[in-house]
Amino acid sequence: MRIGLILVAAGYGWLREDSSGKRISKLLEPVSGEPLFLHPLMRALRAGIEQAVIVVNPLYGPEMLDAIEAAVRKNMLPVRPMVVVQQDRYGSGDAVMCAIPAARDLGMTHALIVYADMPRWSIETMRTLLEESRSDACVTMLTAERHDSFPALERYGRVVRDQSGGISGIVEVEDPAATSDILAERRVNPSLWVWNLSWLATHIPLVPPVKRPDGRCSEIYLPPLVRMAREEGVCVHEVCLAIERGGEALGVNTPEELAFIQ
Repeated sequence: MRIGLILVAAGYGWLREDSSGKRISKLLEPVSGEPLFLHPLMRALRAGIEQAVIVVNPLYGPEMLDAIEAAVRKNMLPVRPMVVVQQDRYGSGDAVMCAIPAARDLGMTHALIVYADMPRWSIETMRTLLEESRSDACVTMLTAERHDSFPALERYGRVVRDQSGGISGIVEVEDPAATSDILAERRVNPSLWVWNLSWLATHIPLVPPVKRPDGRCSEIYLPPLVRMAREEGVCVHEVCLAIERGGEALGVNTPEELAFIQ
């Protein structure tokens, strides 16, 4: 089992405009002096990852490439990641699909998949997930427990279980299927996981696209794959994030959240 990194950095999210009115990608916002998206990349490489693929979008891709080259020159990155472009806005599942050929070319059989707007993951948490990943599982996924200290976790999809306590799927909070019992589930999916790339390549195309309320292209996401795996009888392995580490699972979607992680 050869685990590499796929960093999903293809979103178009932004928090502010420059003086000319141009939108600045939230992933390029400085955090401790470096672009936000570099932090999960640097930590994954320090956790033991030796190969990485970054998925970018055409709008902000050139600036991200410049930031990567600057980081390499400053010896902040032990390896130069491969960069691929997601040409169309079809969601994170499609972004991962774009990265799989490059990941396989680098020799990966499995990939730690991380979202670039989540810069607080620690090296220790990433290393634990890598060490506990199972070759017989299609996914080894981290779960976090909801806690009053981290209210942002409330927006994450709930982890639902079968009668034996195993994970049977993920239900997003806005899903009509999210009953009060499901919303009361304590553990959530913060989307830090190691996936079998062969399994992903054949199953991402089977995920139904989700229509966006803003009229843009429908998007494909990874969480539905968990239920798909269990329905096929494929192993879904869970690694539990300790309650006190819940703050690592916070992403950046607002100016307030960006200020919080500084």
